[in-house]
Amino acid sequence: MNVQYDYSIVDKRNIKDFSTITYTGYKKLDVINQLEKSILDQNLEIACNWFIELHISGKTDSIWKIIFNIITKNINIENPLLPSWVWLKYKRYNMIMKKFNKGYEYESRNSQEIRNLLVDIITILVYSNKSNILNILPKVINKDFETDNILKKIISKDLKLSKNIVCDEDNNELILAINEIANLNHNGNIKDIIYWYIWIEKIEKFKKGNSIEFYCKKREIKGISKKYYNDWVWLIWKIILSSSQHDSRLHNEIIALYNIYKWKYSKSTRNQKQYIIFHAFLLLKENINWNISLINKYEYRVQACCNINQLYKLKKFNEIIDTNINLDMISHINSNLDSNLDSNLVKEDKIEYQKINEIVNTEPKISVKTQKHGKPFKIKIKDCEKERQEAKTMKKMDLFNKIVLYKLNNKKLNNNKLNSKKLDSKKLDNRKIYNNHSKYNLNDKLENQLNNNLDENLYENLDENLDNNLDDQLDIKEEYKSVKVNYK
Repeated sequence: MNVQYDYSIVDKRNIKDFSTITYTGYKKLDVINQLEKSILDQNLEIACNWFIELHISGKTDSIWKIIFNIITKNINIENPLLPSWVWLKYKRYNMIMKKFNKGYEYESRNSQEIRNLLVDIITILVYSNKSNILNILPKVINKDFETDNILKKIISKDLKLSKNIVCDEDNNELILAINEIANLNHNGNIKDIIYWYIWIEKIEKFKKGNSIEFYCKKREIKGISKKYYNDWVWLIWKIILSSSQHDSRLHNEIIALYNIYKWKYSKSTRNQKQYIIFHAFLLLKENINWNISLINKYEYRVQACCNINQLYKLKKFNEIIDTNINLDMISHINSNLDSNLDSNLVKEDKIEYQKINEIVNTEPKISVKTQKHGKPFKIKIKDCEKERQEAKTMKKMDLFNKIVLYKLNNKKLNNNKLNSKKLDSKKLDNRKIYNNHSKYNLNDKLENQLNNNLDENLYENLDENLDNNLDDQLDIKEEYKSVKVNYK
């Protein structure tokens, strides 16, 4: 569903204009930091302002990155049902985004469903309890790679728990660390598991920095590029996934975290995504209270969704509008976002429109001819009952005002005749009279009644007369510079 024009962001800039700065002119990194801070400070109003700033700048990926990061690093087991709920929201978001033409994805800022979806998630993140378990991580120093210190840390006695996970082709240090993690997951604590994860990271970095091979066998991972099949993190995920199958509720949350981890995965994002793995181990190792409510302060959630358009409207002051806006994209949004999101996208012929003002001021039933590459083609503009009723209402108000003015100026006169010159002086300046109009003008008819004799029954009949005749009056001849109008 598309938002009303008064709450829409109509800006001629595209996504490339917001590579480093946002819609209002802030640095993108500063906005991201402020959004994270406001969520952690439980300041909903400020959080909404900053996520809207990113959204209208086309930075929805940055919003999702912040959402996933805060869920795993700062909330985790304090809201154990949150990962699966948010991942379902993301799938819904992704489904809606597929309805936008390529290059126009940033116009999701004018989708009511996406606005509500994002503010709903932000509100729940703001009011979820925060956890500090992962605020301090174990440190791994160079001495920890010495043989004596490694032997002191090892608790496993065999490779029984990791035999179905690692293989002989994997690096020896990797096999040792993965085996330790598997044993600690069975009988250990979360801090030691995190220690060995960091230990693998450090030794991989050390070996590659010294041109020493650190090999891990390729394993096919669905949804991941082939170039990342040999990443050792998939061995850890194999431990996590196999350990959660005994509990369906736990397994659902683990699967959600696994999907979040694979979202836009690359070597460069692995370090940022480590908290997702730590979150998964927390679910496996800690005593989880599954009765914690997903939503705290439900009334704030409803209020935020109801007022979200008002917050977007505040951003319209920074719009840079192109007077020759191409409405192909708007037509696409209107025709597809209101359709069933589960159905296939119907291919529609693109329609080239004239300026917005010309369309609004044009009678809906007229045919418009214009030129494109020297060839004429016709545009059919659908009848809009709303605009027709608004036009009728304005005409009615105009005529009733004339009646009131007449009675005020003539209340002391005994007769109802009105000097034609005085009536001409009272005519509204903005009234348009078109020459060579063959159809009878209802305004002239009513003015003649006022000039000759003000019929008291006019009040009763006026509304009916207008409804019956104003459609004819609206068929006016108007010359446009770039549009030729033909009457049917």
